[in-house]
Amino acid sequence: MQVSLEDRNIELVKRLFDSARRLDAEAIDELFTAEFVMVSNDVEWNFQQFKDYHVESYKTRKAIDVSYGDIFCKDNKVSARVTISLRDQDDATKEFQVILIAHVSNDRIDRLWEVTFPHWK
Repeated sequence: MQVSLEDRNIELVKRLFDSARRLDAEAIDELFTAEFVMVSNDVEWNFQQFKDYHVESYKTRKAIDVSYGDIFCKDNKVSARVTISLRDQDDATKEFQVILIAHVSNDRIDRLWEVTFPHWK
């Protein structure tokens, strides 16, 4: 059975969150293009900044959980509403509501626009 472009793109975004659950920053190389740019709230990052942040962040995390409110796709754009829960090594927890749009090119994410509440920084 042929998998649609939209289903493949949704699965790509879900793999992103699955890698976060595993605290696997190395998966970023497989999921994003080298030209990747993220705009989150008032912050813009390129691929290396994004990866470096996650490599360092995962060192202080005990667990990350992600629950989906909505996720849908039209052509090469995936939109989602998710809740991300972080638990640090000292068991302190933080929860973020995220609304995002991911642009997919050649089976990798090349742009990510998101709004988080509260601000993740």
